[in-house]
Amino acid sequence: MEFFLIGAFVVLILASVTVGYLNSYWNNLQSTRDNQRKADLSLIQNALEKYYGNNGKYPDIGVNNGWLNLSGETSFCDPLGCDANVYLKQMPKDPDFMKGCQYYYRHIGGQKEYYELYSTLDKVDDNDARANKNGYDDTNCNIESNSGCICKYRITSVN
Repeated sequence: MEFFLIGAFVVLILASVTVGYLNSYWNNLQSTRDNQRKADLSLIQNALEKYYGNNGKYPDIGVNNGWLNLSGETSFCDPLGCDANVYLKQMPKDPDFMKGCQYYYRHIGGQKEYYELYSTLDKVDDNDARANKNGYDDTNCNIESNSGCICKYRITSVN
C-alpha cells in the first residue's frame, strides 16, 4: 500500500510539472507570435512613412472603402514601379497566416490624411495602449476572416 501511495504521489507531481511546462510553453508561443506581429506592423509602418516622404501622401488603394488585406501583396513599390523605389521587398505575413490571420491597411484621405494598420493578437491581456481586448469593431478583418482572427492591435500614421 505504501508503494502505491508513493507511486501515485510521484505521478501527481510529474503531471503538475508537465501541465505547468505546457502552459508556460503555450504562453511563450503566443507572446512570440504577438511580438512578431508588432515587429511586422512596425516594418510596414516604416515603409509607409518612407513612401509618404517621397510622394507627399500615403498609398490610396481606392477600393473596398480604403481597406487592403496585405497578405495578398508580395512587395511594396513606388507608384512608378519597383524600378523607381522598393519600400518593402517582401510583405510580411501574420504568423498564423495559414489559419487565416492577416494584416490590414486602411487609408483615410481628406484634409488630414492618415492610415491605420491592424493585426490580431493571441494574448488578450496585452497591456499595450494600441491593443483592444475586444477587437476594433470597424475593421474588415472581422468581416473577411472566419478564423477567429479579430483585429485587436492597431498602429496609426505618425503624421
